[in-house]
Amino acid sequence: MNHGGGGAALGRQRAMAVAKIAVSALTLTYVLWAVPISQLWLIIKQAKPAFLLLALVLFLGTQLVSALRFAAIAKVLGRELSAWRATEVHFVGLWMNQVLPTGLGGDVVKILMLKDELGFGVALRAGIIDRLSGLLILLVHAALFMPAYYLMYPTAPALWILGAASAACLLAVVVACASERTRDRLRGTRVLRPVASFGDDLAQVLRGRSLGKQFVMSVIIHLNGIAAYLLIGRAIGVDAGAVQFVLLTPILFLISLVPVTFAGWGLREFGAIGLFGLAGVPAQQAVAMSVLFGILMIVAGLPGLALILYGSAKSEVASARDGG
Repeated sequence: MNHGGGGAALGRQRAMAVAKIAVSALTLTYVLWAVPISQLWLIIKQAKPAFLLLALVLFLGTQLVSALRFAAIAKVLGRELSAWRATEVHFVGLWMNQVLPTGLGGDVVKILMLKDELGFGVALRAGIIDRLSGLLILLVHAALFMPAYYLMYPTAPALWILGAASAACLLAVVVACASERTRDRLRGTRVLRPVASFGDDLAQVLRGRSLGKQFVMSVIIHLNGIAAYLLIGRAIGVDAGAVQFVLLTPILFLISLVPVTFAGWGLREFGAIGLFGLAGVPAQQAVAMSVLFGILMIVAGLPGLALILYGSAKSEVASARDGG
């Protein structure tokens, strides 16, 4: 057994975890310098519980749809996964993603939990495609609303550029899925064969009835996220219009996906100040929305913690953390 290689991998994981925590700490320090904790706490403690409860219900519903989307992807790739098992694994992954500062990550834990019943290759491919499905709907949103960004936020060219870049990325995905000739050329180069194989999987998932199912579930997840963020805003008295939330929230989610912080903390709050500032939302309210969003995501992940502590997932997660 190559203990040296394992030690090096563990060292890289720890270094990544420390780096993410450091970036989160630095960005949060800046945010809390701009918005004193006393102001932030005053806003949060006056939040209306009914709106937060509704947002939490939407969060939980979103997780159930996300689990079903993963199971649907696995089925297209030739493996059956029950709704209960998909939900169990999803909540465990959600908890790991939200609260554990580790380079392992919730997605990797999900893959390792499913490697025996799906096969490692299918679990890995399904996990990547599932993550990509969420990213694609954000890119579609940014591309479709590019004219609105131009008209409503003329002083924020970064939003127009993001919309154009999103359209270019979507075009590349369409070409990869539609052009079998392109994938055959990639297969001719040994190092690019995995890319071609992934393109085959993506083309298989994003066609026919499977495309319809993926699109509907991804749109439900997408709209639920926007609606939940709007409810959080209303809970603390943010008076920006619903249109502003529709335009700005997905961009904030897209920013939060950049893997440089611990569960998006710090980067999300920093982005919220800039984005919702375009809609006239004060910095303290923008940060409060982001903090409450993060807290509710942790609460939504509590079923995953219960499964780890008391359910069948306990031994599986321990095995995953030991390297599968």
